[in-house]
Amino acid sequence: MGGPNLLRSQLVLNDKGGEAITPVVRAGRVPVGGGTPMPALQLPDEDMKALAEYVHSVVFTAQPQGAPPPGSVAPLNLLVGNARAGERYFKAECASCHSVTGDLAGIGSRVASVELLQNSWVAGRRAGAAASGPSNRSAVRVEVALAGGERIAGRLVRMDDFTVSLTTDGGEYRSFTRRGTPRVEAVKVDDPLAQHRVLWTKLSNKDMHDVTAYLAGLK
Repeated sequence: MGGPNLLRSQLVLNDKGGEAITPVVRAGRVPVGGGTPMPALQLPDEDMKALAEYVHSVVFTAQPQGAPPPGSVAPLNLLVGNARAGERYFKAECASCHSVTGDLAGIGSRVASVELLQNSWVAGRRAGAAASGPSNRSAVRVEVALAGGERIAGRLVRMDDFTVSLTTDGGEYRSFTRRGTPRVEAVKVDDPLAQHRVLWTKLSNKDMHDVTAYLAGLK
């Protein structure tokens, strides 16, 4: 009808309880760039409040611009990769740490969700494990060698050019200044996901989908 789109109106988006909408409705408005003028409507306070609440309810429930059309969600086919290509990639990049007859045996049957399967192997975590937070399997461990021969090992908390902090297996928090006293002679880091971190920098979408298709077929 030539009027402004209220779903994208900054006036509506900034309005809380009608304080911005009410003056416009009661005074009317003539579009700056031309178009159909909006006549003034002297509505009572209760009607203005109801009008504002209705407009906000429409904005709240409206789907964002670019959203799929309303209706039932269509199932997605996530198995779009080439399993043979995925097998070749797996043998070249993954077989040194993982085995389809060992830790990944029957993974296609154990993990029915293709989305979960793909997210898990790319992240380097066991399928079904939490997406964040340290675990015994993925925690980075560190061993600090001090002057005099003492060695302290545990889960790495923080490390930079100046300090290294860890939690021992007994739950004790230890922190060392790498250039202070006692002097840190060496720091040895064991990161189970080191190869995955390298993989993330070069993994293409095609390789990711190919490997997923290969793993999904391991029944």
